[in-house]
Amino acid sequence: MEVHHHSHHPKKWKEYVTEFIMLFAAVTLGFFAENQREHLIEGNREKQYMQSLFEDLRKDTSILNSLVKYDTIQTGKLDTTNTLIINNTWDASSIKLLYRLNLKTAGGLRWNLSERTSA
Repeated sequence: MEVHHHSHHPKKWKEYVTEFIMLFAAVTLGFFAENQREHLIEGNREKQYMQSLFEDLRKDTSILNSLVKYDTIQTGKLDTTNTLIINNTWDASSIKLLYRLNLKTAGGLRWNLSERTSA
């Protein structure tokens, strides 16, 4: 930006130096302001990422604890089934129990761990 004076005298070298310093200062301050703004935005993004990761881990921990409990119950049912088969006593009550255990151990739980943060 150049200020036009009414008189048209040639610029002195001090005016060039002053304009250069002002322009250099403006560009430098603009650079520092942009850098500071980006630093602030990245800090906010980091906080959001950490919150998302924390929520995902809490959800996944809950799912895995449920799976451990489910697997413990299923293992007990399979142990009972194994004991019935090894004993080889086939009366009505043992066949009925074996049938019920077989129905309860068929299939499995569906589970999906969170990948929102890691994606």
